[in-house]
Amino acid sequence: EREYDAAGNQTVFRYLDTQGKPVVTTSHYAEMRREYNDRNKLIRESYYGADGKPIALPNGAASVTISYNDQGKETGRTNYDLVGNEIKK
Repeated sequence: EREYDAAGNQTVFRYLDTQGKPVVTTSHYAEMRREYNDRNKLIRESYYGADGKPIALPNGAASVTISYNDQGKETGRTNYDLVGNEIKK
């Protein structure tokens, strides 16, 4: 199941079972939520379990932020754990 914002950006992606309930798959999450900046660039992804609560991926990340330079080129990604602490590489 997918949801989109007014600009057509995918804001939510859910994996559902045959009864239409969220289910964690091999992607390690049931739902992914995305946020975009005013240039429609993806700036954050967050991951959730079937219960709707934040879930960590195998690398420990429950969310990732993406940064860009003034020209819109991606310059970095930062992973955060379940309590919002940056995961050091």
